[in-house]
This record gives sequence, structure tokens and C-alpha cells, in this order.
Amino acid sequence: MKAQLIDSVRELDESMERSVEQQKGTRTVDLVQHFAERRAQLMDLLPENRRKQLADLGEWNEDLVAHALADDFWSDLDLGPHREMMKYRLPKAIFAWHKSAPDDVDEDDVVGIGPYRQIDKKLAMEALHAVDAVLTVPAPWGQLSQVLEIAEVNPRFFPPLSNVVSRSVFDVIDNRIQLLYQLWIEKNLPTLEVPNGTPLYVTLCEVLEKQTQPVIGKMFAAIDIRNLAERFRVTPRAVLAALQNGPIKLLWLDVRHTYHCNIACRHCFMHGSPFRSKLRIDADQTVEFVKQMPAANLPRLLIGAGEPFLHLPTLVAGIAEARRLNIPGISLVTNGFWGKNLEKARDVAKQLADAGFYRKGSNDRMKLSTGLYHIEAGVPVQSIANAARAVFEATGRKVLVDWEVDQIDGELTIDEACAEMEKCGAIEESYDLKLREVSPVGAGAELEGLRGVRPLESFRACTGVDKVAIEPDGRLRPCCGANHLNDGLVNPGNAFNMTVPEMAKSIVNNPINQILQTRPMCELGEILQRPINKDGYTGRCELCQDMLGNIKGQELIDQMDRLVTQTSLYPHWFIKQPATVRRPS
Repeated sequence: MKAQLIDSVRELDESMERSVEQQKGTRTVDLVQHFAERRAQLMDLLPENRRKQLADLGEWNEDLVAHALADDFWSDLDLGPHREMMKYRLPKAIFAWHKSAPDDVDEDDVVGIGPYRQIDKKLAMEALHAVDAVLTVPAPWGQLSQVLEIAEVNPRFFPPLSNVVSRSVFDVIDNRIQLLYQLWIEKNLPTLEVPNGTPLYVTLCEVLEKQTQPVIGKMFAAIDIRNLAERFRVTPRAVLAALQNGPIKLLWLDVRHTYHCNIACRHCFMHGSPFRSKLRIDADQTVEFVKQMPAANLPRLLIGAGEPFLHLPTLVAGIAEARRLNIPGISLVTNGFWGKNLEKARDVAKQLADAGFYRKGSNDRMKLSTGLYHIEAGVPVQSIANAARAVFEATGRKVLVDWEVDQIDGELTIDEACAEMEKCGAIEESYDLKLREVSPVGAGAELEGLRGVRPLESFRACTGVDKVAIEPDGRLRPCCGANHLNDGLVNPGNAFNMTVPEMAKSIVNNPINQILQTRPMCELGEILQRPINKDGYTGRCELCQDMLGNIKGQELIDQMDRLVTQTSLYPHWFIKQPATVRRPS
């Protein structure tokens, strides 16, 4: 009996081992052809002589690969495909009719360039022809000043054109780096071991970082990063950041201190309420996360989620640290409950100002959320008016009043909403106001009578996937939208086991995030091979929730594995790594 039991256990073990090996093989071998197609697409972007060099390669040879991809790089550079884009950007700068143009100026004769000058269309057309002439040379940045001289354009309008050129050069370099990775993957993928429960892209990034480091070093030496930085008048660090962030341009560290809130609005996409867990990110943890923003090349800090002003010392500590590091932009989102009493509001505003919020020259913003559901939940417009006044008195800067509307409001106008603010003694100079339509996501999914549906084809790529968003329990999200219940937007890893640059690296490399930011959202049904509502959605967050909200576990990993062959990999994070932040107790 004992022997039979031992045999049965051994047979079960062997069966499980075979199953694991089969799964390993299936996950990688089935994707080889797709990676080969991606490699072929990237090869087509190379000059013919470079393609021949790589086609003639036999065994993997670091020196030969580096030579084929980078040696004499500048002589290969051809920005011809970007001519149309550049021709578009220059007229956009020149022909843009600015509101400061005098009323008696005939728009058919001249165009406004901000408050600086008026430019004759004849000169503008000469500048446009100059772009064509300049683009016949391989490296136009040295001669673009000719365009400015011919058009007599104020140099302050030059950066948009310069950015197109620099982005084009970075794209060429990036294409070659991606080709390097594809060459390695095609050779080694069939034997690559991927742990169960781990997306393929995570393993690929770990392996590629080690295996391609020597070739990357040779490529960067040939391309000369310092020379590239000098050409575009930026630091070498900025060049490295541009090459490590890929298609996703991360801008924000979004610290969601807590989902606990003093009110429970019926439309809240975060389900914030007094009944939510009081788990939160404390002041010390916030400061440590903020300290790592420069290492992750994140220029903006966002603090919102539940109600961050319930923990004012934590908020003030995060702002003060961001200002110490010269982080240029800080955004706060609040329901303004602390404005119930004007004197208390002034005390809060003074603490924010003393910490550096709305410092002169900063790109800071405070958003005060109000409207039908906030008022219903217990925060009156008077609190918003007091908060706006107090902040204006302390800083001289405006807040943004974000007023939610739906069909119940009827056709509420901005003027009517402003009139409500004025009834409560709001200072006109203390705020701007916008109306925001409620979306049926989060708690709002239970509401009826929301505003109209947008046609499916109107949804382009999502511009909101630009954040490292940290939830109170350490889960990572790529945006601040209505994603609190969206399982498909949870990124591998936990903030309390990673550095902020590692979080950014995880989000940048996630194939789903790349698809969201680079492909039209109306195509998500076809891309994810899932049914999509062809009648449309009220907004992009509802569309995203519908397509990704219930994808999790192995299905999520399978989607990532399939999409990794259509996206890019950024395994090398070139800026120095800091330490991790302790987990909340």
C-alpha cells in the first residue's frame, strides 16, 4: 500500500513537472514568430547597408551588432519622413491667430504671434520653403536658425520645431535599440524560462538588462550621448531619460494618501467615504517617495484620492520636500471641507503657502471639487468660496473649481455656477471654474440619467496614462482616472518593495499601458480580442473600465504576453537607483 502511494505521488510530481515545462514552452515558442515579425518591421527602418550587415551576421557577436546599429550613426540619419510633421509645426507657430491681435487687423493679411509681433504671410511662406531646403541635409538642427532669420520669428516660438527634430532623432536611436532587443529575443526566447505568475515582459526586461548591457554601452559610445545633448542644448541626463521612458512619457508621481473621506458622494469613482479603510501613506513615507522623483525623472506631484486634507501634516510634509527638490509642479485635489470656517481656511492656506505651495514661478494647482453630489453629501458652496478666498489671500494664485454636472442639473451653465459662488462671497479673481460631466464609473456606475454617449470612433489614444500612482496598500496604477476597481490596470509589483524608478520602469514596460497611450482606444476591442460597445461610451474611463476592468490573474498575464510582441521594451534604467520605502504598519 505504501509503495503504491509513493508511486502515485511520484507520478503526480512528474505530471506536474511536465505540465510546467509545457507551459514554459508554450508561453515562449508560440510567440517567436510574432517577435520575428516585429524584428522585420524594425529592420525595414534601417538603411540598406545596415540591414545587409545584420542579415549577414551568423552567431551573436556584440561588436558586430553594435557596429551595425550605431557606427557612423549620424551619416545614416534621415529625417525625411518627419518633413510633413515639421512643416505642420512651423505654420502652427506662425499662423496661430492669437487673442492679443488688435481688433482692426485683417486676419487675411497678417497672423498673430502672441504679444510679440505680427508677421506677414509672405515671410511665413518663405520660412516654410526654408524648412524644405534645410531638411535636404542629414542634420538640420545646425541650420534651423536660417529659418528663424528668414521668417523673422521670435526665437520663443522655435522650441516646438526643435522638439520635433530632437524627438525624431531619439526615435531613430530607440528603433535601433529595440532592434537590438528583438535580435537577442529571437535567438534566445525558445529556451527562456519564465516563472509561473510572472508576465513575460518582466522576465525579458530582467534578462535583457544583463545580456545586452555590453552592446548598449558600445552603441552609446558610438552615438555619443554627450554630443547629442550638446546638439539639443540639454543635459546628458535628459537624453538618457528620453531614451529610457519610451512611448510612455511619465510626468506625475500620484500619491494617494488614503481612500478614506469625510463624505460619501454618490458619483465618486474612488468610492471615497467615512466607511473606507483608514489605511494611509504617512508623512515619512510620502517624503521618501517624493525624494525619489528626480531619479525617476518625474517633474510633477499629485496628491488626491480620498480626502488628503484630513491629514494636513502629511500633505504639508510632501509639499515642503517637493519644493526643497525644486519639483516644478504640485497638484492638490480636495472637496474643500476645510473652508467651512473662513479663519480655519486661512490657517490651512497659510500652512500650504509656508511649505511652498503656489510658490512664484511654480506650475502648481489646487482643484476644489464641488457640484450636485458634493453639495448633497454635505460640503456647501460656501466652503468652496472660503477655501478659494483663503488660498488667493495667502498666495495670490487662483484655484480651479471643478463643478460636476449631470442631467439632473438640467442645462447648468458656467455663468450660473459662478453666480452661486458669488452669492457665497467668492472673489472673482480667486478661482477659475469648469463644468465636468459625471462618468458612470466607480460609485457613479449606479447612477441614472447621466449625459450623452460619445461615438466609439471618437476615442483616440489615452493621454492620461502618464503617472506612477501609488495606492495606500502599495498597488501601482498608471493613471489617476476612474481606475480604482480596474483590475487590468494594476501593475506588477508593490510600491513598498520597489524604488520609484523601479515603479516607473514597471509602468513604462507594461504592454497594456503602452497600448493605451499609443493606440486609439476605439480599437481596444480588436487589440484585446474582447467585445466592445459599438454604440460608444460617456468617456474614456468608462471605455477603459469596460474593456479592462475584469481582466485579472492568468488572463491578464496572457494578454500582456500576447501584447508584448506589439510593444517596446525598456530594460535599461540609466539614472541611479535610490532605496525602497518602508511598508505602512
